[in-house]
Amino acid sequence: MPYKGNVPLPVIIMRLEQGLEETAVAQYTVSSWNTNFALPFYCVIPSGGADGVDVAGVLEENLHGILDHGGTADDVRQVLGLVPRDELDADTLAEEDYTEIDLGYCIEGQLLTFEEVDPDAADPVSFLSEKQVSQLRGMLESVPAGSQIRAAELLMGDAFTDWQAFAICKAFREGLDAGTVGKIADTRFNHSQMRELARIAEELLPSVFDECLSPEFSAEKLHLIRSIVQTGGRALPWRELSEAQLDVAAGALSLGLPVPLVELFAKPQIPAANMRSVFSALYDGAERATALRMLDPAYTPDQLACVRLTSEYNLTPGQFKTLFGPAVPAPAMRAITYALGKLSLPPADVLSLAQNPLRFSGEQLRVLFDAMANPQLSQEVVAAIADPALTPQQMQQMSVQCEGAGDARSAQHLKESFGGRSGGGMRETAAAAREASSEIADGRSPDASGERDPER
Repeated sequence: MPYKGNVPLPVIIMRLEQGLEETAVAQYTVSSWNTNFALPFYCVIPSGGADGVDVAGVLEENLHGILDHGGTADDVRQVLGLVPRDELDADTLAEEDYTEIDLGYCIEGQLLTFEEVDPDAADPVSFLSEKQVSQLRGMLESVPAGSQIRAAELLMGDAFTDWQAFAICKAFREGLDAGTVGKIADTRFNHSQMRELARIAEELLPSVFDECLSPEFSAEKLHLIRSIVQTGGRALPWRELSEAQLDVAAGALSLGLPVPLVELFAKPQIPAANMRSVFSALYDGAERATALRMLDPAYTPDQLACVRLTSEYNLTPGQFKTLFGPAVPAPAMRAITYALGKLSLPPADVLSLAQNPLRFSGEQLRVLFDAMANPQLSQEVVAAIADPALTPQQMQQMSVQCEGAGDARSAQHLKESFGGRSGGGMRETAAAAREASSEIADGRSPDASGERDPER
């Protein structure tokens, strides 16, 4: 709400600057402005009363004071009642019915009254709060003189906190014009938001500043937007991105990632953690095609850590979808990357076990891939080990004990020994496994009916 006190703000400013005890306020009327409402004007006079005051000299000082504090011709007209001589009509000029003051300004007509305003009524604390007076004093100390009247109007236009008032004054001190600061001087913004908006207005295009005038944008978000636009990301959908997403985009641009690559992943539908994974992959040299595979928002960051490696595996689109689609759990993906990378298993072989990776846990798959890569284990033994009912430890034990000497039947017998003693404890299970493995080592294996063949 605009300031509506009787004593004009420019007069208050000049009094606060010159000292309240050393000054007073005079009220006067002029014949050319003497309507039915007897419009009064105000000026600062030395304390001690209006009698004997050099009115023309006082008005000259007030004229310079208003202009020095950033006042305009309209301010001079509204506060002091002075008008430019060029605006006087021919009759007034011919009759010399005016009094020249200075700088081409004059009083049109005659001074009708000139009297001191009651000191109590002129005291700023009688119509302003102590906080407002304090903020005006702070403004006089921090805002350039040429912007002080406009700054005072903004400060008195609403109930700002001291921190908000400080941010408004700082915006003027940074050289922003009153129109721009007026957009920032909104109580819906906290002082941190005001500070960031001022920086955006100072450093970026006006169109960007106007788009940022939303109380929903936190100071941190505004800071990130400024960073993004400064580093070439004007075209990014920064209004729709969260703080976390903006942080990733700003970091990518600041580290020199080309804008077209940042545009790949800086999208509202891609979670910030996923954006960070894609950025990391691109920064480390991943191909664009790999990055495009990583853009599905259904992935988790753990899955993306595996997907980023797929460019090394020469997978067909179908193989990629089966082995690294969003439905494949991250532990299973890690096992698959282990098989394709460290073990160098062909994708077709990996697919034979991982056609449905949900059947096996990541630990189970890792053991199975180790078994598949083990030249001492036949395909039949690996097939016997590939049982989701077995624990990873049981699979590992079967792999070790079937190396070299084991066949499918002996592996099956060993597996059944786990199940046959499933109600027992660990000692019983281990004993059964040792018994079965000793039979394998002795060259014996169960026949089809389950009985041991002594001739083998």
